[in-house]
Amino acid sequence: MVYNYNDFNHIKSKYIDLKERFGGISKQVESFILSNLGRSNYNGTSVNHETSSCDDCNLQDNLDDSDVSDDEPDVKNKHKKTNKSIRLDHLWAYLLDGEHLPSLRKLVEFVFAIPGSNAFCESVFSHMKCLWNNNRTKVKHDLVGVELKIKMNTHLTCTEFYDYLLTKPNILKKNSVVR
Repeated sequence: MVYNYNDFNHIKSKYIDLKERFGGISKQVESFILSNLGRSNYNGTSVNHETSSCDDCNLQDNLDDSDVSDDEPDVKNKHKKTNKSIRLDHLWAYLLDGEHLPSLRKLVEFVFAIPGSNAFCESVFSHMKCLWNNNRTKVKHDLVGVELKIKMNTHLTCTEFYDYLLTKPNILKKNSVVR
């Protein structure tokens, strides 16, 4: 556990150090991703978020409408900063690049593997509804699983897939659910 804590502190200090250099971390991450993916594969969409520091909040709270005239620029919004957001997977790829931290890398990979919603699981049940009916209640789960995999992973019609399987007897022998 101490090993992971030291790894995390190393990456944290690297992040803090890089954040203040070379025009900010967002430019560094963007150039890193562009150099590894190439410009054609990079989805450069980003969202600008307006943030303000605590001092700015206090300044804005102390201003009232009488302090601001129509001729002056908007004093309330003058102190806001605009930050370019960074995709988290891009940030972690940048931070872990060139580092030998297998435990932390596994942890980050595991966290990113957790889906953000259960939409995929729900889509599986939607597809299963068509395959599982009253006439097929005694069919083995393995067979329904194989049918679902075939349905999800091929773009052939049932007849085309059947004809394809007839030309490949080895596939039928190796992957037979009913033995």
